[in-house]
Amino acid sequence: MPSIKVAHTIQPKDVAAYVAAHQKNYQQMQLDFEGIPYQISMMKMDSDNNQIYVYLDKKNAVAGKSDEHDGYAIIGFDLAEFTPLNKLSLCVGKIKNLAS
Repeated sequence: MPSIKVAHTIQPKDVAAYVAAHQKNYQQMQLDFEGIPYQISMMKMDSDNNQIYVYLDKKNAVAGKSDEHDGYAIIGFDLAEFTPLNKLSLCVGKIKNLAS
């Protein structure tokens, strides 16, 4: 099990601002592929293989709010060290929810 290397100490009065900033940053996450912007939403994390799986939804779609998506990406990420890895795989095309 990975150990936690970063802890946030947020005072109760600062929680609302922290959540608002997180939501804004989350909405701005996107991946551009062949000139098409896609929003990304979490599918699952695989710490055994150091990968994060995300859904891709075209920018005008509502990310993660449907059973059908515009593709998915596998992003290399060392979850124990909390660092990105030099790995990215894309599958673009209509897919059904794959999380299960």
